[in-house]
Amino acid sequence: MAERKPKRAAAAAGFDLPAEQSRVMKSKWESRDKAAGPAAPVGVKALGLARPLAPKEKRLVGAGDSWFQYGLFRDVLDCLQDDFGYDIRKEAAPGATCNTLVYEWLTNALPLIKSHQPKAFLFSGGGNDIAGPEFILMLNHQRSGLPALNRGVAEAVVASLRHAYETMIKLTNHYCATEYREIVPIVVHGYADPVPDGRGVIWFGPWLGPSFDKMGWDDMEVRKAVMREVMGLFNAMLAGLSRDFNNVHHLDLRNVLSQTPADWANELHPTAKGFEKVAEAFDALIRKLP
Repeated sequence: MAERKPKRAAAAAGFDLPAEQSRVMKSKWESRDKAAGPAAPVGVKALGLARPLAPKEKRLVGAGDSWFQYGLFRDVLDCLQDDFGYDIRKEAAPGATCNTLVYEWLTNALPLIKSHQPKAFLFSGGGNDIAGPEFILMLNHQRSGLPALNRGVAEAVVASLRHAYETMIKLTNHYCATEYREIVPIVVHGYADPVPDGRGVIWFGPWLGPSFDKMGWDDMEVRKAVMREVMGLFNAMLAGLSRDFNNVHHLDLRNVLSQTPADWANELHPTAKGFEKVAEAFDALIRKLP
């Protein structure tokens, strides 16, 4: 068995931000805190009535896409809150890309760590950077004689996402070290293998099928194999980050959701039961965190 690569020492686990980037981010955090005024104690509602403070092991902060903020339907965070009793603060929206979450919204999410004092920070991002009209760039045409997946393009996209994730981890760790004085575990997930069958939700989507159609790939087994390969690259990237950073924990959901319509309501989102299974996997991981 190959020797497991040791994780980075704490000194290198995400605190090496460029000085200018650190200064800009700190200025944004301070401006946000000043505009909001003094932070209310955790467990006190705006109307002034105290409520029982959830124990730390039941407090979470999340930032992410529609897996964390689905809208009309229950999502991962809804299930964690409703079914497992977590008290959650979040900065999330349907359609949010990883790049938007990291480079634009993270300054809104991080102060929630200081005010809510969670057991873990959950992050969901990357699906919208892969899916959509741009997905066609990852495909070779069926008549080209090449494999369906343009692996070089797929690897480049995942490399870009790795850079965004590394930035998220470093910014989060930097904020926790300088503003919160406690390093918080970060939980990231790798989605699962979707079914690219052209199903959307209400007036959104589909996000994968049209690209396969335009490039001549109508065989569903070929389409599924392409998505398994893409999700394999994405999960391998996240697994690498969990090895490189002491406080990063990767949740691989490919064995949680099957690549069938039974677990997928459409091309990007699990069914209600699927989301419940995902939340159960999150809960199992969170309970094991230090």
